[in-house]
Amino acid sequence: MSKLWEAATRPPTAPEGRVSTATHTSIAGALAVELLNGILGTRGRADGESAISDLARFCGGLPLALRIAGNRLVSRPGWRTADFVDRLADEERRLEQLKAGDLKIATAFGMSYEQLAPSARRVFRRLALVPGRDFDAALAAVLGGIPIEDAWNALDELVDLGLLEDSTSGRYRFHDLVRLFARDRLREEESAAGHGLTETMTAWLLEMATAAGRWYEPAHDHPERPGTGPSSPEEADDWLRANVDNWLTALRHAAGNGRHLAVLACAESMDWFSDRWMHAPHWHEGNAWDIRDIPSFGDSFAADLVCRF
Repeated sequence: MSKLWEAATRPPTAPEGRVSTATHTSIAGALAVELLNGILGTRGRADGESAISDLARFCGGLPLALRIAGNRLVSRPGWRTADFVDRLADEERRLEQLKAGDLKIATAFGMSYEQLAPSARRVFRRLALVPGRDFDAALAAVLGGIPIEDAWNALDELVDLGLLEDSTSGRYRFHDLVRLFARDRLREEESAAGHGLTETMTAWLLEMATAAGRWYEPAHDHPERPGTGPSSPEEADDWLRANVDNWLTALRHAAGNGRHLAVLACAESMDWFSDRWMHAPHWHEGNAWDIRDIPSFGDSFAADLVCRF
């Protein structure tokens, strides 16, 4: 247990002498439960394994969050763990609930946030709009309204301070609790920009997905506009698979907001690509999307196209 306590209380250092108070490395489910049980003692066993596992899950395996949650329960012997879990189930209140005395998870995130350069702060809070689990620097640049080189610098800064996790594939992701903090900062600092940013991101994702899908059409030769979308079939395949949660959500958003022409263009471009990924679980959604709206086009080809997608 001593090593777990060390993980929960030691602030990792970041470059240039800054301290990353936002996140430690998340720990696996069994270790997270062990850490909570170590804080709760016999009470943890009395409350039941299921409730403790759910509590660890809502803390995302984050040692600081686990410590705060455990301490809050210890200081409130009349609370049941299951009741606290019910409170944490509400995303809108989760960060607010993760506080115990002077320890507040949002305060810890805020300390790292305040160390960021203004451009990195802007990228950080806007990335909360990304619908999928992860993203690349190109999407960060679109949301930040900055060149790709500046996006890389901002993402490096966010990783250094523990506000993002990176991978060898060049993709980034939030810890679930940090995403909620970023969303709160966006609402607080750029509340009026959210809709416009979502529309910008949606348009870019659909343009990229459509350009990528075009590579698999038999008559395709090269992108209509150089620099738009992947530059080869291999790049197109990689992009479509890696970003499927993002562009598919953008397609869903566009369909729900009456952008039928963009939806149809993207669906048409996927007709040949779908043969390369026949067993993907995503294609069936096309049959359920706004088929009732297609007759408004008066176009039987359009209806057939979306159904095939």
